Amino acid sequence: MSYDGLVSNELKENTTKIEHVAMYVDELTQILKYDGYQLISGPRTTGDGYYESCIAVIEGNRIEITI
Repeated sequence: MSYDGLVSNELKENTTKIEHVAMYVDELTQILKYDGYQLISGPRTTGDGYYESCIAVIEGNRIEITI
């Protein structure tokens, strides 16, 4: 089986890398939350397949952490 030029083993390896990076999104979100920043949403998988969280920072600005 191939998907966008990847064979099954490569697709599985790519999925594992995405899950690994998602852990960093989770960790960074928790660090910012612990430091007192307001969590607006997430971490979550969006409808278009991204994994993200959104944090409120100073002066109404937002940080989106997305993979």
